[in-house]
Amino acid sequence: QLAQADQARLDGDGDTALRLFDAARTAHPTSHEAWFGLGRVHAEKDNLAEARRALDEAIRLAPDAPGYLGERATLEALSGDPKAARTGFEQALARQPDDYLALTGLGILQLKTGEPEAALSSFLKAGTIEPRYARAQLYVGVTYYQLGNRLRALESVRKAAELDPKDPLPHVVLGMMQGDAQALRAAIDAAREAQVRMPYLKSLNQLLSNQKGSANVGAALAAQGMEEWAHAYATDAYNPHWAGSALFLADRYPDGHNKNAELYRGFLLDPTVFGASNRFSALVASPGHYGSVGLRAATGDFEQNTLQLAANGLSTSVVPFAYSLVADGGAGQRNPNTLESHGGNVTLGLGLKPLPGLGVFYFGTSTAVDGRFSGAANPAAPTLTNDRLEQRTGRQDLGASYRIAPDNTLMVKIGDGRQSSRLTGELFSAQQAAALNTTFGGVPALLPFNPAGRLDGYTTDIDQADLQLRQTIDIRRDLRVSWGLEKAREDRDLVFQRTFNSVLAPLFPAVLTTTIARQLESADAYVSAQGRGPFGLDYQADLVHQHFTASTVMSDRLDLTGVGNLLNTPTLERDSFSEFNPRFGLAFAPAPGQKMRVVYQRWRHGAGNASLGPVDTLGIPLEDRLTEAGGLVRRARVQYDWQFGNDSFLQAFADQRQVRNLASATTAQFRVFGVAELDALRARKPVFGEAFDDLEKTPAFLQGRVSSVGVAGNWLLQRDFTLAARYTLSDSRNSSAAFLGNEVPYIPRHFVNLSGFWQASASWLVGLSASYRSSRFADEANAVPLEAGWVFGITSFWESDDKRWTLEAGLTNLHANKRSAAERRARAVVNATYRF
Repeated sequence: QLAQADQARLDGDGDTALRLFDAARTAHPTSHEAWFGLGRVHAEKDNLAEARRALDEAIRLAPDAPGYLGERATLEALSGDPKAARTGFEQALARQPDDYLALTGLGILQLKTGEPEAALSSFLKAGTIEPRYARAQLYVGVTYYQLGNRLRALESVRKAAELDPKDPLPHVVLGMMQGDAQALRAAIDAAREAQVRMPYLKSLNQLLSNQKGSANVGAALAAQGMEEWAHAYATDAYNPHWAGSALFLADRYPDGHNKNAELYRGFLLDPTVFGASNRFSALVASPGHYGSVGLRAATGDFEQNTLQLAANGLSTSVVPFAYSLVADGGAGQRNPNTLESHGGNVTLGLGLKPLPGLGVFYFGTSTAVDGRFSGAANPAAPTLTNDRLEQRTGRQDLGASYRIAPDNTLMVKIGDGRQSSRLTGELFSAQQAAALNTTFGGVPALLPFNPAGRLDGYTTDIDQADLQLRQTIDIRRDLRVSWGLEKAREDRDLVFQRTFNSVLAPLFPAVLTTTIARQLESADAYVSAQGRGPFGLDYQADLVHQHFTASTVMSDRLDLTGVGNLLNTPTLERDSFSEFNPRFGLAFAPAPGQKMRVVYQRWRHGAGNASLGPVDTLGIPLEDRLTEAGGLVRRARVQYDWQFGNDSFLQAFADQRQVRNLASATTAQFRVFGVAELDALRARKPVFGEAFDDLEKTPAFLQGRVSSVGVAGNWLLQRDFTLAARYTLSDSRNSSAAFLGNEVPYIPRHFVNLSGFWQASASWLVGLSASYRSSRFADEANAVPLEAGWVFGITSFWESDDKRWTLEAGLTNLHANKRSAAERRARAVVNATYRF
């Protein structure tokens, strides 16, 4: 029975190994071998409490047994208690100098405390004593990599893969090394080998999940623009207890609710990611301090020049503590030159692991922007001709995660943010002057008002606060349950005051004041179950109770100096919802490499800008781009993924989204208050800055339906060239009373995208793209048409061999028809960074 249990452990079948060791222990309570085997498997699965109990009992029963003290000390090294681990290794090696388990554990401790040379000596000694020990060989490779010997590192990791052929971990490490070297096809091959072995995974928790989650097996595909294939890999390998999964998925989403949610989860699950090297993947969390200087210049509809300074690091001298500090400043102007602005931002991230399994995360950001509007008077609409803009933004988040067990994680987060904007100066509005003339007797000739007025102040204040709690438990291998509570609030206040003088009575100016006080509140409680049912069907069923309230008080006031208040029209808006919103999906794999997903989602966008709860159903994300706070979306999607051999991937889908946003006269007065700065904490960004997105701008509309069918293909044509193609046929209709039958903004009927990535050399990557959009509209009233046309782009990326220098240059937004896009000018970008 012990032999069978050991065989199961070596094969990566941890559940069977635990069952057999436990059966042996139950039948023979004094069997120190059974207790040791039980503790060893629990340690590999990072079940620290059970591992300690079992190993302590094995040592009590057989204090002189070889390897027992070394495995016990290794457990403390992995759990983050270096003092206890070092004491344990001293005792183990004093009793048995050739204890290869103790030597390997000592090397892991030395790596984690910043002693790579000493660690290499320990691992090599362990490998000499027991050449077949895969863990020692793997860490030899990791250590060589940290010391800069890439060739020996690859050799050792490949040897570890041979010694433990079912373990995906060596292939994950190999993929990260190859990705660092820009050997993207080799990284894809390693990723594929890791994916096949994921069912035998023991633990990924000892890997360092760097800031972009590059340890995830889909990263190599994403680096070459094969987004659909990468997303499928990431979904299949997703583990909600591991930070790497969340951080990688964050790169797959456009800015917004879903992206923020994955970033928060990733940083909560492993706050030490802030300390990752900004050049190479450290593979194991090791102490170090890093910095970078970046310069960015961009031209287009908005020109800007920015300078960014960043510092990050990790210290393990007391407890693991990581930090990231990013400061940037810049200036820009809109073309044609109607706005000039300058500003700066400081973003701070802190991570702490004071106890094994406990992580604490802090995020803070502060932004200040000052600008000036200028432009010729336009009688058709209010024009800012000489006005000053001041905007201040700040946000703080504090959260913690506690790993109760390897498959039982609790997370909590509180956040608070504020944004204030103030605009003052001159205002030209013939429309407003005519309205005043009509108000005062309807005889403009008797009391004409000058359209050149004064903007006394256009001030907006937005305050956000949220509290979120989530727990995820793997009940058994085929059932995972998550539950959570969330509460969020957003207060929006606006004061818009302007003054117009009468030509005949300049001593009696008219003062118009608009005030808005809008409050959004949401409270959600949810439970989510995900697992495998009969007939090989994967399922996910979520039920969310959502309570949402929006209340608004608005007033328009007209004062005539010397006369008093002539008009005051307060109005009240209120919307309230209390409802159960379900989400469910089924997935079936008819053959290896194929998967069909059928998903239905009903979701109301809360008042917060993120959620710790699930933001996808079996890999199909929530629709967060068409919905605003308080908006409801009902989505049904069928998607079929098919991998052909090792070089091709196809996806076909049918999708329908029905959206109903809140009707309010105040919606257009407030910009979305997001947390884009959260992404700045990641020291190593994707090679090409953003994931594929089919929407050129976010549509703003009240309610409507968008039906789409589409296909996409990703191909590895050669070892150094890839191609992706996408086509979507959409039909959109506005269903609001005011714009019934209109098209939804920015949704073309036909959308085509072709993109290719070419690895010109070991240091150069080149990306090419071409997109076609049929005619569409930029506004809900369908008054601003955009013609059909193609847009092209080319982006190149170069990195020095030591990864200190990077240069990204691109020319995008090249239009065959200038009237076919919301942004008319070509966009040129040069981004140079030096890391140290």
